Amino acid sequence: MNPTQPPGPVFGVPLAAAPPAAPRDRLIVHLAWEGVLLFFAMVLLVALLVTTPSQLLANLFPQAGISGLLAAAVAFSLRTGAPNLAAGGMAVLTSALIGVFVVQAGMPPAAAFALALVLVTVAGLVLGALAAVLSVPAWAVTLLGGAVLEWLALGLVGGRGVPVPSPIGDPGWLWFLLFALVSIGGGLLWLVPGVRAALSGARRPVADPGRWAGLAAGAGALAGIAVSGLLAAVAGLALVTRLHGTTVGSGQSLLLSALAAALLGGTSLFGRRAGVAGTFLAVLIVTSVTSLLLFHGAPTWMTGLVTAVLGLLGLGAVRLLESLQPVAAPVQVAFAPPPPPQSPPSSFPQSSSPQSPPLPSPPPPFSSPPRGPGEPG
Repeated sequence: MNPTQPPGPVFGVPLAAAPPAAPRDRLIVHLAWEGVLLFFAMVLLVALLVTTPSQLLANLFPQAGISGLLAAAVAFSLRTGAPNLAAGGMAVLTSALIGVFVVQAGMPPAAAFALALVLVTVAGLVLGALAAVLSVPAWAVTLLGGAVLEWLALGLVGGRGVPVPSPIGDPGWLWFLLFALVSIGGGLLWLVPGVRAALSGARRPVADPGRWAGLAAGAGALAGIAVSGLLAAVAGLALVTRLHGTTVGSGQSLLLSALAAALLGGTSLFGRRAGVAGTFLAVLIVTSVTSLLLFHGAPTWMTGLVTAVLGLLGLGAVRLLESLQPVAAPVQVAFAPPPPPQSPPSSFPQSSSPQSPPLPSPPPPFSSPPRGPGEPG
């Protein structure tokens, strides 16, 4: 027996079951899907250029920048395996905090922007730490946490828009360039094996997912939700500069658009796997479709319906991309060999000679000798 392999307690029990090495992800699968997204994005942009005024196309990119920052926040959390469903509430709370700080507290707009950014980022850090410490699914923590943040925002501003002067004007194209840098640059950075393994490598045991997995397994959730919260707060800042005031929209509506773009871009719901420019191209598609609908007089509910349908198509894309990835080899389990069969001990001693000598034949039965002549009878 191999001395490095611990024996099982009884025969037939597995000796050791080393987990198989994770197969290398096929990036070409995601790049091919991004080629499909690029085709549809170009078709929609040409349709906007031909059928709508040029001003609408000029406004599309700043709007895509704001929506894209929130989509990048959701996509990053999905990469780490810790979906941040509080991203919409974080953006709405950032907007509400800026309005409170500027209008009620009399703070300078620049200071209000900075303080709101820090507070919402800390809120994301707290939600990430909660998911890591409790070792519970991140979607549950962020769903409930997002509801808390959104109701808090509603209580702060009372559901009314508050005009807020922007310290940097309306840098619409700046937000779009920032979104492109974060989305595509982050996708390239995710290709580094060390970064990907550090943020998405730890997983809880499959045999018992309800057990506490430890702090190491929650590192991805902590980083994923915290960074996602920072990006969501930046999206809230961009929204204030775009509207020149606080938003009265719903965080769930913002989350729907961001989640649909992240899924349509091919970001896996199971963590780790994603492409490079998928989220960027998907945001252009979702924003172009909704802009075309609104320009042609479609009701608001229809834009939400189409966005949700695009999200469902994104689920199908995720399933397709996952099915085209290599499958991990099954675990090889070694078993201890059974003992050789043994005959039962005999109660008689065994002779050491190879063959025992034959036993003598018994004497013939006793008979009287014949009588001689003259002997008495």
